[in-house]
Amino acid sequence: MIVTEMMIDLENATIVTEAALATGLPVWHGFSAEFAADGKTVVEWRGEEFTAMEARPLGELIAAIVPMGGELAGIMHSLPSVTGPALRILREHWSGPMSVYSETGKFENPKWNYTDTTKPDDYAAMALTWIKMGVQVVGGCCGTVPGHVTALKGALPASLPRAA
Repeated sequence: MIVTEMMIDLENATIVTEAALATGLPVWHGFSAEFAADGKTVVEWRGEEFTAMEARPLGELIAAIVPMGGELAGIMHSLPSVTGPALRILREHWSGPMSVYSETGKFENPKWNYTDTTKPDDYAAMALTWIKMGVQVVGGCCGTVPGHVTALKGALPASLPRAA
């Protein structure tokens, strides 16, 4: 399996997707999102190192990539607050299985410190709402610690519904 993580711009995402699909292996797409300055519009994620790149609406990227193929698509490396809205955009363009592995804290260089960390029980509660939105694979990204995994294990059902 190949997981295409941090899909944040059309040019690179297209190249990565074509290469991944050419292997013949199953491909899972991981799109990263954030809110634009207006606090409402969901756009392609831009970290400090990517601020020179224009952030377009996330739906444009998803609409271009998912028709190329793949077995699963999800939202990853995105704050929990934007994950639900990003999942709604993903579902507009993708009818297959979905995943989430959201950030649970804000990364600060240079020592891999995390601030504004989501509490494990709060993260597990959010994961339950994502499952109701159709997510079948749940995990965590930056800031996730064993406490988050333990909370997920305690809150999530033993098995998740299959994709439609």
